[in-house]
Amino acid sequence: GSDYTEDDWLDPNTAMPYPKSKVLAEKAAWEFHKNLPVYASNRSGVEVKESEKFELVVMNPGYIQGPIFRGTHCTSLEGINADEYTDLQTLEADVITRLLERKMPLLPDIRLLIVDVRDVAAAHIAGMTSPKAPGNRYILISKSSRILDVAAMLRKEFGPQGYNVPTRKAPRFLLRLGSIADPAIKLILPQIGLAASFANDKAKEDLEITFRPIDETMKEMAYSAIERGFVKKTAKYKGPGSS
Repeated sequence: GSDYTEDDWLDPNTAMPYPKSKVLAEKAAWEFHKNLPVYASNRSGVEVKESEKFELVVMNPGYIQGPIFRGTHCTSLEGINADEYTDLQTLEADVITRLLERKMPLLPDIRLLIVDVRDVAAAHIAGMTSPKAPGNRYILISKSSRILDVAAMLRKEFGPQGYNVPTRKAPRFLLRLGSIADPAIKLILPQIGLAASFANDKAKEDLEITFRPIDETMKEMAYSAIERGFVKKTAKYKGPGSS
């Protein structure tokens, strides 16, 4: 089918808690902005014209990855207990550590809507400066990629450095069985095999964003996770630039 665009909205009635909260918050923001009075008094009692109302721009990023800034605390890479998974996004939060540490011996056939954190930052700056941005919403996704493909890329890069990254696909029947006891698996069952893709042309054109390749993003994310201590260094680990 066709790619999803900014004209498409997630149905909050069928969405899981995290994306549901996001879509409801955005709809409320647009409704609030739409219903602002044409004339309103500011604190000095001066009337503000319609053209002088604050501008609203919304960024809709996918799965944000990329290098961790030195000296920062990154809760997204900390281990999550099985009973703490409340949504697919919670499961995605520590994909890098789960792959590098082989916490998932078999992989579900799900897709990750990856975007680099640096591209997200650049988009936010452009959203405040571009004359085309006000009144628009933007999809910030570099590419929709199967977790199996991400794992294969990481295995090629980190396998020689002592990391046994899993690359085999988990059979659907096995996932169904596992979902009985594991809430994390239960959450991803509806996503198995889905191939939704999203268009990012609007962000490229209006915000002049050039999205980084996901291989670059995920490799740098993995290296920074190791360098920052979220994933242990192996005896064969050589570090960035070694391949």
